[in-house]
Amino acid sequence: MRRCSDRRFEQAIKEHGKVRLVYELGREFEGYTAGAAWEDTKLWAPHLTSWERCAVVTDHKLFADALRAFGMIMPGEIRVFPVGERDQALAWAAG
Repeated sequence: MRRCSDRRFEQAIKEHGKVRLVYELGREFEGYTAGAAWEDTKLWAPHLTSWERCAVVTDHKLFADALRAFGMIMPGEIRVFPVGERDQALAWAAG
């Protein structure tokens, strides 16, 4: 898994003003720990107005349902795609 570093994230905001991300959680994804949630929060929270779009690609129903439920309070647009629609997720995030 490739993780976006704080430095790369900051650079993208500096260059583009807004960021668009695609998270892919494949079959090996076993759950979302409190530690992972904290690391993600530290990445996005200081930049609430910099989020434009976030596509999440996953077949994990519980995680996808939680994202849909909490998506309305998250910064920017968020949309969940099944693994079979990865290309659509990339196109949506880029569009």
